[in-house]
Amino acid sequence: MAAIGGLAILGGAALFGAWPMINVVETGRTPEYPDLQPRRYRADGSRVFDAALHAVNRLPRWTLISYEPESGEIRAEARTRMFGFVDDIRIRVAGQDGATVVSVRSASRIGRGDFGQNARNIRTFFDELDRQMEWESGHESTLSTHGRLSMGLVKLAEPTDVGELAFIKSLLDGNGIAYVVHNEHVSSLYPGVPFLTCSVMVEEAEVRRAETLLSKLTLRELEEGPRPA
Repeated sequence: MAAIGGLAILGGAALFGAWPMINVVETGRTPEYPDLQPRRYRADGSRVFDAALHAVNRLPRWTLISYEPESGEIRAEARTRMFGFVDDIRIRVAGQDGATVVSVRSASRIGRGDFGQNARNIRTFFDELDRQMEWESGHESTLSTHGRLSMGLVKLAEPTDVGELAFIKSLLDGNGIAYVVHNEHVSSLYPGVPFLTCSVMVEEAEVRRAETLLSKLTLRELEEGPRPA
């Protein structure tokens, strides 16, 4: 038993030694990960910012918390697959020397060491951001923002056609509810493709009010579309 206990201790020590004993990683500012540098794109800042937003929403166990197009900052939370530990993610998109630079900071909320998770968060985000940039290089932007949002977003509805989407947008606009539409234009070009399904998202604080408004709509109203002002 003593031998087994000793092996367990040695194994645990080896496991901890496999990663730096840190719990914050930032591109270009963490010597333990010299490969993690800010990513540069030869693209307009607004396009890169939209792609970064879309990347956050595509990643499993990531939650968009807030974003500020004016400052180029996006905040998100990432939960680990095991135990559900939360890491806070901050993404900055800024112009620099004719290019757009994306910097990322990932920080664990608890613990002295992160077992390499924060570095994995950054690599995972950049991989998805690269995919989004490659997609958008040949397609229209898939994210449309209406109003100012600052909280986590919740899916409100998945309109089945352009008329239903127009009605929902008119309803939300008329009641002062800010929202985001994913794949607003692309879904009409590629109907039936699952990951291009159009979806309307609102702030978590507004989801109940928005659902109440939608629940009052009749099938006839949805079919007729928005009424003229």
